[in-house]
Parts: sequence; structure tokens; C-alpha cells
Amino acid sequence: MTQFKATKFACVALLSATLSACFSTPEQPAPAVDTRSAEQILAQKRQDLAFGQVAYSYFQDAPDQTLLQGALTRLNEQIAQTPYSIDDKDRLDLMKGAVSLQLGMTQQAESILNRLLSQSADPYIQANTWFWLAKSSFVQKRTGVSERAYAAIIENDLEDELSEDLWEELIYQVSHDRMKTGGDWETLAEDLPSDSIYQTYLIANSAVLAHNQQDYETANNAFIKAKLTLDDTPLENAVKEGNEHFSWLSWFNWFGNGLSEAEESRAYQERNALFDTLNYGLGVNLLEQKDYANALIALKLIGRESLQAEQALLTYGWTLAQENRWPLAMAAWQHLRDTSKGIYALQASHGLAYGYEQQGALGEAFTALRDSSRQLDAAMHSLSEFDEQVQQADFFDTVANGSWPIEHRDLQVLLLSGDGDMDTAYLLDVRRQAKQLQNTLEDNIAQIEGMHRLLDEREQAFARRSEALSLSDSQDILDSTLLRIEAMEAALMATKAPAAEGVSLSQQTLLASNDQVAAIERLEKAEARIVRINSERKRPLSKKYAQRVARLKGVLEWELSEAFPNSHWQHQKQLNKLKKAYAAANKQYQQLKNLQNDTSIIAAQRERVELMAASAQSDYVRTKALVDSLTQRLTQFLRANMALRMQELSDQQVATRLAIIRIQDLAQPARGR
Repeated sequence: MTQFKATKFACVALLSATLSACFSTPEQPAPAVDTRSAEQILAQKRQDLAFGQVAYSYFQDAPDQTLLQGALTRLNEQIAQTPYSIDDKDRLDLMKGAVSLQLGMTQQAESILNRLLSQSADPYIQANTWFWLAKSSFVQKRTGVSERAYAAIIENDLEDELSEDLWEELIYQVSHDRMKTGGDWETLAEDLPSDSIYQTYLIANSAVLAHNQQDYETANNAFIKAKLTLDDTPLENAVKEGNEHFSWLSWFNWFGNGLSEAEESRAYQERNALFDTLNYGLGVNLLEQKDYANALIALKLIGRESLQAEQALLTYGWTLAQENRWPLAMAAWQHLRDTSKGIYALQASHGLAYGYEQQGALGEAFTALRDSSRQLDAAMHSLSEFDEQVQQADFFDTVANGSWPIEHRDLQVLLLSGDGDMDTAYLLDVRRQAKQLQNTLEDNIAQIEGMHRLLDEREQAFARRSEALSLSDSQDILDSTLLRIEAMEAALMATKAPAAEGVSLSQQTLLASNDQVAAIERLEKAEARIVRINSERKRPLSKKYAQRVARLKGVLEWELSEAFPNSHWQHQKQLNKLKKAYAAANKQYQQLKNLQNDTSIIAAQRERVELMAASAQSDYVRTKALVDSLTQRLTQFLRANMALRMQELSDQQVATRLAIIRIQDLAQPARGR
């Protein structure tokens, strides 16, 4: 009898406590100047944000996103050049190890977890690392590690570092291992809450163990105790995540402790399924004791929609047949044959033929055997066709709702339940999540390829702009402006003192207004004209002309001398503004010139994109290898069971045809008479 399983019942609770206090502290010194580039500062902000995104994805049961966000933290850490603290690194590694284990990357996960166990002294890291190592070994059916993890946590007083649900799961794992090795599991199981679902599973597994050891009385008591314990277990404790959201980090509820309508419905279904399994186990155990009456009572309690319903109905018929209650047994088999087309319907047809033969109805027995033979042929044909579908690479993508032959629905149940020698339910869930991660990585790689194309386009556009952008005109303007500045600066340097201190009129005119400059030019022309006329004429002009010009020139010089200080200050102020404007323009010109010749920005962006591409490609290759490996293992498991089914059907067909011949032989004397 297959043991009961309590997998994926883990719940991670996120607890945060903030302690604050006010103290009188001395004035803090001024913060140090941040010399990092803007790119590094931005990467630091992204790095801090990425840590929170990793934790969020982890507790939201998104292992693929957790790994991706973890990869981004490493990339941002390289750019920011400010590594995480040791504690933060350990927590990132712990989450990476946990989700790697969840995705089936057991070697990577155990490598990370073993390193954490040997290097980290943090109590939280130690406790949770021990738990995940124990979980890894338990899933792979390796005994001993859970016991060591439990002993280490107890010895170092680390129980409080685990959530209640993880602690309960660890106790369940240790108790389960002790039960398998014949140790004292019951004492340890007393540490579990009385309403924990693990109590039911441990008691049920002890019943299966007793049944396999042919200790049927002990098995009866254990099955009954498991049913009573399950009945006392609160409904919310029986909730498991559905296959589409299923993982070890399930049951995490952000918004309260109540069950939603969907969760409540699922809880009823799961608890009813467990009740049906317990009733079936009890019924089979009672049949071994030949307690047919109580076996019938237990089998009748199985729900009609249960996975065990058809098997229970078949067993129910054979139980009635054991008591020679042929009418009831034949009615059960007849109903199963007419309402089902699975393997149990085939066995029911054979049971009908056997019943007819036992009651002397050879004609009806012959008809039933002939129908059974036709059904066996159809079942073997459908199994051969289905084998071609199973070998397709994408078969397991829709295995839960795929096109399965109705005759072999029990193989689908075996695969989805994981009740065989291999925990196929766990492998299917790991493959599903790994496939999701593979699809996400494919999308990321496509996006990265798009980034490469964008960088190529940006580089080409940059080259076109550089070719179209001519800075020679700007350089000429700046050069001419600099010459004007130097000329004006020289003029101002030459006119530092007023006219009374030896500044000539020509120097003062440098600071004169346009009207004043025009008046000076006219007076100078008048003086030149008087000199020319006096040189050409024998009789010189009256001195009053020269005196008038001299008088006007003196007045103008006086005006210039009076206005000199203010005019000099105004010109100096304008010169300073011009020099500042020139410096700013020249700086912008140099920046633009450097930008025109600098392609390092695109090169740096391309380098980051290539790092992302290499990381994504590496993750993709590793994930695809995992998906392919899981697909191969699941295919081998399913095809091996299909081969066994084909052999069973062939043997049954041979037996059926021999029975037909025997019935024909028995009927011959009757026809002769």
C-alpha cells in the first residue's frame, strides 16, 4: 500500500518588528562628499530597490522572478561599486538557494546552502539553511539530513528563527524518517499542534506501514484514528495551493487569516479526498481480515466523484462476491462497466463474466467475455497511439488537462498524484515552474536583442549627427569675441587714471559716447582745416577761429574727465559680464566638442547589455537543461508504466480468450444433448 504524502504544506510568514527610541545625541559631522558618478548613484538606488523586489518575489511564491531579480541585484551591484553587506548577501543567497531547490536545481541549491551553513553565523540564516537542506533531502527521499537539521536547531536554540509552519514541517519530516527506520516518531510528533494536518498524515502513514507489515488490527486502529484526527482539524489547516500556484512557499496570506470562497471550496475538496483515501485504505485492510461487512461500510463512504470511486466500486463488487452475494456484486460491476471506460471497467467486465460462469449462465458469460475482449483490443490500440503523444517534447506542458485516453485515466491520476515510486507530482511542479522561467528568459533574451538593435540605431544616429554638426562657425565666433575682449581689456587698462593725471584725450575717447566721439572728430577736422588754410594763404585766419575750436575742445575734455570714473566702471562691469558669457559659451562648446568625439557612452551601454545577455543566456541554458532532464525522467516513468499496462492488457487478453474457449468447450456437451 502506498504511503500518504504531506508535501508542499509549507507556509512562510513574513514578520517585521521596528524598535525605535529617542536619545540625545551630539551633532553629527557633515556627510562626506559623494564622488561617485551619476550612473553609479542611480545604480545604487536600483540596487536597494532590487533587494526589496527579490524579497517580495520570494514571499509572493514567484521563484522565476526571484532568480531574475537576484540576477539584476548582481548587475546593479557591479555598476554601483558598493557591495551589499554580508548579512544582505547571505539573505539573497538563502532566497536563491530556496527557489533553486523549488525549481529542481538541487545541486546548485545544496551548494549555496552548504556554503551558507559553513560561513554564516547569523541565527536566522543558520536555522533556515538547515531547514532547506532538510527539505531537499526529504524530497529526494534521503534520510538522515532532516534528523541532523533538527538536532542542530535544537542544540543551538534556533527554533524561534523558523516560522511556525516551517518548524512543523521539519518535525513532520523527522517523524516520517524515524517511522520509516523504526525509530520513536510518536514522542516527537507530540510537539506538533493537535490540529496540524501533519498529525493526520503521520497517523495515516503509520497505518499504511502496519498494513504492509500485515499487522491489520493496528492498521485498522490507525486508519480510524487518522479519520478522527482529520475530522477535528480546522478547515483552513487543510488548504493547499492548486497546481497552478503550487510550491513550498504557499499558504502565504497578506490580508488576513480567513479563507476566500475559492480556498474554502478547495479545502473541502482536499479534505474529502483525504477522507476517501483513508476510507479506501481501511476498506482494503478490512478485506484482508475477511471482515466483509465492515469493509463494505468503509467503501460505501467513498464519494462518487472521488479518484478512488471506481476502484472502490470494483473492490466493493469483489467483496460482495466473496460472500456469495452475486446479485449485488453483479449489479456493482454492471454499473461500473456501463458508466466507465477505464481500466476498472475492463476488470468489471471480466468480473461479470466470472460471475455468470459461477452461476451457470454460460451464454451471458460468453457475451461478457467477448465484450471484454473487444474492449481490451481498443484499450491496447489507444495506448499505442497515446505513446506517440507522450514522446512529444511539449506533452507535459498540458499534462493536467491534456487529451488522455479515457481507458487509461488512472495513469494520469498516478502521474499527477505522485503516488508511484517517483514523486512525479513534485517533478511536474518543478518542470512547470522551470518552464515558466524558461519562457520568461526567452522573452528577456528577445528584449535584450531589441536593446542591441536600439544601440545600433543610436550609434548610427550619433554618427549622422556628428557628421552634420559643424563647430567651425562657433569656433570663429568665439575667437573674434576673445579678440574684442582682449582689445577692450587693454583699453581699460590704459585708462586707469583720469585726464588730470596724464590720460590723453584719445584714450578718454575710448570710453566716450557716440555723440562725444563725433564731436571730437569734428573738432579735430576743424583744427586740421585751420592749419591747412593758414598754410595755403598768405594772410592767416583770425585767431578767434582757433581759439573757438580750442575752447570747445576744452569743454569736451572737461566733460569727458568728469564722466570718466562712472564710464570706466560701467565699461569694466560690461567687460566682466562679457568674459563670463564667453567662458560659459566656451565651456558648452568644449562639452559639445567632446561629446561629438566621445563614443564611450554607447560602448558602456553596450557592455552592460552584453553582460545582461550573457547572464540571461547562461540562465536560459541551465533552465532548458533542467526542463529537458525533467521531461526525460517523466517520459521514462510514464512510458514504463504504459509498457506495464500494455503487458497487463496483453496477459488479460490471453486469459480472456482462453476463458472464451473454455466457455465454448463447456457449452459443447449441452448443444450435443
